[in-house]
Amino acid sequence: MVMARWSNANPGKVWQLQPFCAEFGAMGDFGGYHLPVEVDAGNFFGTPQWFAFFRARVTAITFLP
Repeated sequence: MVMARWSNANPGKVWQLQPFCAEFGAMGDFGGYHLPVEVDAGNFFGTPQWFAFFRARVTAITFLP
């Protein structure tokens, strides 16, 4: 998923729209659903400045009735 994000997470600390990306990696099966279990997200996607500042690894999912 790629979108423009309003952020000041840049060297100049200037508020601006900048490219943000969440990449979904491995998939897992939970309750009959095939869902992403790895997510890496960060600013400046597609540039040398990109780095993931958020990483999630899903180990379990519970569905409410």
